[in-house]
Amino acid sequence: MLLSLSEEARTNLYRNITDEGGFICVESLENQMVFIRRSAIADIYFSSDAYDDYGPEVYEQSLGLLPDDSFWRVVEFSDCLDAIEDDIDKIFIDEVISKILLSEVDLAKLKSSQDLSDQELNQIKEDADKLNQRFINRAQNISWQLSSGKQRSENVNENRLIYDVFGTFKFENLDPIICLPVEDYHRTIFINTSVVDYISIPAHKFRDGEIECLENEIDRSERK
Repeated sequence: MLLSLSEEARTNLYRNITDEGGFICVESLENQMVFIRRSAIADIYFSSDAYDDYGPEVYEQSLGLLPDDSFWRVVEFSDCLDAIEDDIDKIFIDEVISKILLSEVDLAKLKSSQDLSDQELNQIKEDADKLNQRFINRAQNISWQLSSGKQRSENVNENRLIYDVFGTFKFENLDPIICLPVEDYHRTIFINTSVVDYISIPAHKFRDGEIECLENEIDRSERK
């Protein structure tokens, strides 16, 4: 796994590696809050952009340094923008969509300006669609890797659920077994945290869930 870190996150990770506890929490500049099982760590490479490479493996290309929660909120709701149009400026929404989605108009402009063949154009569209799906997965899905190397990824809509499950985990440790009721009765997932290498959650959804939790607590206290 390749993570783009701020100087603060790098310093915290560097310091926390030798601490006690089952997991290390680290947040990237690409909307990832990652809980890494300490005993699953074989090695960690800290590399600056000036170094020749980021480590000994072949890593998936970075999505870019995009730490702004509003950006990821637009990506999360890119299939149903009506849900956020009252909360986020339309000009900003359009800017985000243009960054993650290659429209038919964009394709037509590419074809006319660069004299591309249909095959080349189809390849560009296929690559753009794959990149768009990576953005959506980063904004919507919880992903984890088992100690066997197998990877899982599930869409979790409820931000409050994400905070309830991972809120204490950020500051302490995960329970041995965590429960993700991703679709209420219809789909529930139990994860044995002793056999996962890491769990990655959308950072903006965690923070939105935290805000929702605080608002509910304020409402309850005002009713007393």
